[in-house]
Amino acid sequence: MGAGFRKDSPKLREAFNDYLEQTRRDGTYSRMVQKYYPTVFTCFEDFFTANNPQRIVGDPAATMEFAKSRILIYTTQCQPGLSRQRLSVRHRLSGPAPELERTQHIMNLDQNLFDAEILIVDDERPNILLLERLLKASGYSRIRGTDDPRRVRDLLGERDTDIVLLDLRMPYMDGFQIMEAIQSTVEAGDDYLPVLMLTAEHDPRIKLRALELGATDFLLKPFDRAEVASRVRNILQVRLLNKRVRQQNAELESKVRERTRELDETRLEIIRRLGLAAEYRDNETGLHIVRMSLFAQAIALRHGLSPEQAELLMNAAPMHDIGKIGIPDRVLLKKDKLDSDEWHIMRRHTTIGAQMLSGHSSPLLRMAADIALSHHERWDGGGYPQGLSGESISLEARIVAVADVFDALLAERPYKKAWPEHEAIAEIERLAGHQFDPAVVESFLSALPELREIRARYQDS
Repeated sequence: MGAGFRKDSPKLREAFNDYLEQTRRDGTYSRMVQKYYPTVFTCFEDFFTANNPQRIVGDPAATMEFAKSRILIYTTQCQPGLSRQRLSVRHRLSGPAPELERTQHIMNLDQNLFDAEILIVDDERPNILLLERLLKASGYSRIRGTDDPRRVRDLLGERDTDIVLLDLRMPYMDGFQIMEAIQSTVEAGDDYLPVLMLTAEHDPRIKLRALELGATDFLLKPFDRAEVASRVRNILQVRLLNKRVRQQNAELESKVRERTRELDETRLEIIRRLGLAAEYRDNETGLHIVRMSLFAQAIALRHGLSPEQAELLMNAAPMHDIGKIGIPDRVLLKKDKLDSDEWHIMRRHTTIGAQMLSGHSSPLLRMAADIALSHHERWDGGGYPQGLSGESISLEARIVAVADVFDALLAERPYKKAWPEHEAIAEIERLAGHQFDPAVVESFLSALPELREIRARYQDS
């Protein structure tokens, strides 16, 4: 690699000087580049020593373009105090827009690399100082070092570290023990932290053990400047790509959650409006299904259901009478008492509702279909449409049955007056063990404070 660079070095320097001459003629930033010429070209030279880009130096035009981009990059890195505005690609370079955009992309990529957090762990202080000097010469500035391996965990906790240069043989804790500690920390955070092992060992068993513990690469002592720059750069490129993927995944997950929330809200709104449509056909007010659904949620929480299950029940309950959409007006809206044939038709709203809501994998719709079918079943088996009894009736349907009847008793309708609250409560208690599950009635009684608040908030006008 070194021989190849020496052969191509005159071409690189010629391209570099050609560009300096161009800046001298147009007066862009020849003074600045000339002032830092030795430092800039040394950084430029280091890059080619590490990467040996034979393809680029074989093409004079590509070499010239690459030289321009590297002048920008390494002037910035070798002299961090220089103004970025003075180094603006769009205002200082001439050439087609795609080339300028490509140059800007290279600058951004390198800047991210040079902003990486580097931690050096070696019990020999001179080794730390040597690595710091080599890394700073390559453009890195965020470098920390410690000769006490016991401090590694604390140092990793202080900052988001991008690479650890870790010595193998140290007192107190060797490199293997530190890698075990690093991996436990990384796995807990679902992250990726590369480790570059520093060693003079040539034993393949030691290298294999280090790799098994998570080592990314090895750097042999004594250190070679070009090798240090190359290995650190290669590892950091992978690290930065990993961070970008994690960030993109987090952004994507956030968008998916937001989109899912919007879809859920839309679906719930459609469900509420379908429930309202059924209630309006039955001369009910829209607030009945709001109160009844919230009653059901409050009773469910008192009964021991999880907040998630209680909320699902609250969203499914509005569809309990959706099957009334399929009942003829002459039956549904009849003010007189229904005859036996009409009553048989009216009872069909349970099966119609279940058919409308069934056939979907959504937990919400499955629960809604079950409630629509079973909310007129009775604890003693005298209900309809299936004549179920006891716990063969789903808990959700048993809860909705109590909530629905309680609100219906309290509401005034064209065919009846509103019951006083104490009489409605007494009626629910009387029907425990007959129409209603006694345990659900107990939960209903304990939820009365919440039910009163719901009634006060959603009164019929």
